[in-house]
Amino acid sequence: MYSYVGSSPAAQVKVSDSPAYGKLPPPAVEKKGVMVYRAGERVGFSELKHHVGWMEKHPSNGCVYAAGSGKLRAYKVAADGMLEEFSSADALGNPAHFCLSADGAWALCANYSASTLSVLPIAADGSVGAATDSKHHVVRLNPQLADRQEACHPHQVRLDPGSGAWALACDLGASRVWVYAFDVARGSLAGAANSERHLLLPEASGPRHLDFHPAKPWVYVLCELDGNIVGCRWDAEQGRLTPFGSYYTLPDGVSPWPCPPL
Repeated sequence: MYSYVGSSPAAQVKVSDSPAYGKLPPPAVEKKGVMVYRAGERVGFSELKHHVGWMEKHPSNGCVYAAGSGKLRAYKVAADGMLEEFSSADALGNPAHFCLSADGAWALCANYSASTLSVLPIAADGSVGAATDSKHHVVRLNPQLADRQEACHPHQVRLDPGSGAWALACDLGASRVWVYAFDVARGSLAGAANSERHLLLPEASGPRHLDFHPAKPWVYVLCELDGNIVGCRWDAEQGRLTPFGSYYTLPDGVSPWPCPPL
């Protein structure tokens, strides 16, 4: 019934080359919270004490979850669509993205600046518990790419929609897609940093997001820095990605980064 848009400082910075620059009055006060819409119309603003980034609706308990100021936060939804926070837990970093398991028992967080992935439990009452597992990524990187790739930067984490047995995380800084086995009973991630399951992409590719094809065993990885979408075959039994093609997405006349072929 409702749509939610989280606010953050980045969304409220005055950018001179923005299409709206100079056309809208600047906000008198920096807003922290969530804009609430229904049928395309704004119906209110849930003002909170922190900024809100990625948001997801729980598959069964009616609550909404959001990443905000280093924590995963749980909200109850009022009849008018407004949100009321009732629980939170440390995400072990600053989550740029998180996903909920199909059974709603776990939240997996990708913490961009902290270079970590974390797993947090969601109790029967909807509250968020302390992390049950985490992974911290450190790899050797090219110093010439230090403007955006000075460290590992997990930007998204997804569970495979078939079995939920694998967690895939795009790392913009390391130009990798980390692939870990996910134990749904314990809320743990299994796999070494040098596992052959991890997909190493060309330098300066910067994978940001991925998505699974709804019907075929294919995964598409969006690379922010070189403008490519990398198509991969997905082996759900082995947890392996095998690239089969790269598709350049930017307009004619925009040159890609000089990346070697897959």
